[in-house]
Amino acid sequence: QPKGRLGGAVLPNQLAYVVYTSGTTGVPKGVLVEHRSVVNHNQAIARVLELRPEDRVLQFTPLNFDAAGEEIYPPLCVGASTVVRRELIAATELSAVIEAEGLSVLSLPPAYMHQWVQHLFVTAQPPPAALRLIMLGGERILPETLALWQQVGSERIPWVNVYGPTEATITSASSTLRAEVALLDAQLPIGKPVANARLYLLGPGLIPVPQGHVGEIYIGGAGLARGYLGRPEQTAERFVPDPFSGEAGGRLYRTGDLGRAMPDGRMVFVGRAESLVKIRGFRVELGDVEANLRRHPSVDGAVVVPVEDGASGAKLWAYVTAKPTLTVTWPEVRNWLKSVVPD
Repeated sequence: QPKGRLGGAVLPNQLAYVVYTSGTTGVPKGVLVEHRSVVNHNQAIARVLELRPEDRVLQFTPLNFDAAGEEIYPPLCVGASTVVRRELIAATELSAVIEAEGLSVLSLPPAYMHQWVQHLFVTAQPPPAALRLIMLGGERILPETLALWQQVGSERIPWVNVYGPTEATITSASSTLRAEVALLDAQLPIGKPVANARLYLLGPGLIPVPQGHVGEIYIGGAGLARGYLGRPEQTAERFVPDPFSGEAGGRLYRTGDLGRAMPDGRMVFVGRAESLVKIRGFRVELGDVEANLRRHPSVDGAVVVPVEDGASGAKLWAYVTAKPTLTVTWPEVRNWLKSVVPD
């Protein structure tokens, strides 16, 4: 093959990838992400994690999720190593993998992290010496998990809580969690914007809400996607004109997430304004599950709600009513759901 530089320069506003995510109608939407957004993300995360060439970072997230890019590209940008897992790692085996691979940075879902911390606590094991930092995102972190982490003698290893939707290129905000934040009641901060991102808490009419009050989270800046593939109406609904940037054509992404600002400026995630929820790090559209329940020939109506289940995180509960003159049993409905939605 030729040994010279590759031709065909890529421009910042050209498309890098399309990744599909759940929609409010239950139909997945393709999010159009440009190269400049990915480049900004990579540089911002490398800075947040203070990555250096000697780091070895675990690539844990499945490759069909955009968050996998957060574990692959930033390390390579600074000359560090990305260690790709070959199969799913049981939480009880994670310490052995860290030691065998010499991992220094982990990126894990909070539910999986809780299982590993519980294992360390029960077996009275400290975390491997090579580990220096853990990044967590995709769902809410339980304060009791952080408190348990501190009990196993791991204060030297900080956690970085990251937040962001696919439409704003993986991560828009981050917060380093240390000992004192474990005392907060059930809400750990998602932090402040990463480089070249802007976060706002807004009420009706895009009016900023006062500190301490709950508002909807809007995101602006370099990470915003181009929009949704072939869905101009939904793009216009979610990507709205930005009245704060002063830039011609500036936009904000309306997340549907609710948050409030802490006195130190960090933001806390409160919940969803709509019916999109996170289950073990996966974005689940409740309307999608409800729509599939109603497709069952015996089901007339269906309502699906998330229910917090302690350390296990959120689970989905479904309520159904049968069509007139028909009966429906839960095993029948459950088997139906297994055939049409992910487990």
